[in-house]
Amino acid sequence: MGLLSTIMDIGQSLGPILTGVMIGIFAGTGQYKIAFGIVGLLMVAASLLYVLFMRGVSTMPTETT
Repeated sequence: MGLLSTIMDIGQSLGPILTGVMIGIFAGTGQYKIAFGIVGLLMVAASLLYVLFMRGVSTMPTETT
């Protein structure tokens, strides 16, 4: 649970920062759609990586007798 919380905290902190940086980069061109498209693609990529790495990991506790 601690690792998951750490990853969530990092994502919640870096998300707005990276979005602001990308909007700042693309603001001169007036193409905000590019920045938000990139963020969307990063979210999809992160979701796919999560699914691939968590496949086969059991979330149910095992019973020991």
